[in-house]
Parts: sequence; C-alpha cells; structure tokens
Amino acid sequence: MIKLSKELIAAVMATVAFVAVAITLVVTLGSDSADTVPSPSGDTASATSPSGSAGSHGPSASATPTGTNSASAGGSQDETGAGRQTVGGDTNKANSAPTSTMTAPPTSTSTSTTTAPRTTATEVQHFVTLRIDCLTAAGVAGCPSDGWILGDTSVSFTTGESVFDVLRRETRDRGIHMASRNSVVYNSAYIECISNICEFDGGSMSGWMYSVNGSFPNFGASQYILEDGDTIAWCYTRNLGQDVGGTGSLG
Repeated sequence: MIKLSKELIAAVMATVAFVAVAITLVVTLGSDSADTVPSPSGDTASATSPSGSAGSHGPSASATPTGTNSASAGGSQDETGAGRQTVGGDTNKANSAPTSTMTAPPTSTSTSTTTAPRTTATEVQHFVTLRIDCLTAAGVAGCPSDGWILGDTSVSFTTGESVFDVLRRETRDRGIHMASRNSVVYNSAYIECISNICEFDGGSMSGWMYSVNGSFPNFGASQYILEDGDTIAWCYTRNLGQDVGGTGSLG
C-alpha cells in the first residue's frame, strides 16, 4: 500500500507540474497578444511613447521631422509639442481612445464667369459753323430787317455728309423754308429758295450761293464733302456773285 501511494503521489505531482507549465505558457502568450489591440476602424493603434507624444494614425495626420504631430483638418499644435486636432473649435488629444479617423472636409471651388460689359466706341463728333444771310436782298419779302436768316451756328454732321445735307437738315429742323431741285447739268442739287427768298426775286441775275471757309467752290453743294471745323456761309446775290465775292461759282 505504501509503495502504491508513492507512485500515486508521483503521478499527481507530475500532473500538477504539467498544468503549471501550461498555465505559464497561456499567461505569457496572453500578455504578448495584449500589446496589439485592434482599433474600431480596423487600424493597429501604436503604443504611447515615453514622452507622451502620440503616433500618427489615420489618413489626415502626418508626422513632422521633430516627432510631433500636425493636424491636417485645421488642427493647431500646443507649445509642449503634443499633437492636437481641432475641428469646429473642439480640442481632442491625439492619444484619446477610441481612435477616430478624421477626414478634412472637401474644399468647394466655385468658378464664376465674369462677362465684361460691352462697350461701344464713342463716336467722334464733327461740327461745322453754318450761317445764312440775305444782306443784299434788303426789302425783298422774306428777308429779315437785319439781313440775317441764321447767324453763326455750330451744328453737327456725320462723316461723308455734304454742304447740301447740312443745309437741308438744319432748315427743316428750324422751320426755315428751303426749296431745291436736282441739276442734271451739274449733277448736284441746286438751291432755289431759302426763307421764301427765291432766285430772280432780286433781279434776273439773283440767286443763292455758298462758300466754305471763305472760298466759293465751282461745283454744286451736294458734291462738297465736309470736314470737321468747316464754316459754311449761304448768301443771296443780285449780280451772279459779284456783289458777294463769288463770281462764277454755283449755288
């Protein structure tokens, strides 16, 4: 009986030793696997360094050369070098658990097309001076007592207009009577009457004549193209222009 008891005791002790070794292995393996804990997002969290700085994690955090973390979503860095992330004014320590992955909000880019307002080139204003007198027709019906139908007046014109164009427009706009006919011989308009004073009213050699800048052209008024600053004078003659200094010219 004593011999059997010793063998039984030896077997029990061997079993106890085996169980102790197994427990030791289980405890050792369990402590090793506890160093790595899966994060809720599936990434592996790194252990906090002795200085208190947290390892970078998530796509929005990047490590600086000095080992501190800078926030990629508007984060600020405190004076101690510990990484902080600020979103909407809240401050979250980088080593707080559970680890969250922060993604910077997309930057909206608005493209506006500005259409420059259309500008039209300012038209160059052209002006001439126009005067009409009947100084030689004193006493003729329609001639004012002072002999002036229209004193020196600045009027505008369009490039390419003639002396006749200006006379026709200005007398019409001012209510001054004017009559003309087309002369086939001279291929031009011929002025018959102004202010109801017509050719031959002052005699057989009377009628209307024009000058530009003091000179009497020898062609019709509708053929004379104006230039800016010209002075046009229409006058009534009783003697084919000799009494107004325009012998041989046409009206």
